[in-house]
Amino acid sequence: MDDQERPPDRAAIGELPHRPPKTGKPYTKEEVLIYWNVCDSAIDRAVDALDITNADCGFFWYKVSKIEHQLISLRHLQHHMAQLGDRIRAATNTGIGWVGSRH
Repeated sequence: MDDQERPPDRAAIGELPHRPPKTGKPYTKEEVLIYWNVCDSAIDRAVDALDITNADCGFFWYKVSKIEHQLISLRHLQHHMAQLGDRIRAATNTGIGWVGSRH
């Protein structure tokens, strides 16, 4: 069995659901906005580089097309944004307004 790949040691995997997370010091608003600019400046180039006509999504174990993978990813992101909005609403008793809303 020495020549076979072994699963990683559980302690090396990272934080598991039953352990409290290591949160560290929160980012400042300025730090978040700096990172936002880094991400925002990379989006156009990354989207332009996508080949959405590719029948392969790029992950050998995931048998969907590139366009389907992108739609699945958007849906996944939407789910987590809703979770975040729910947590903010529960913690602060305030709603989350739509960015594009004018009222």
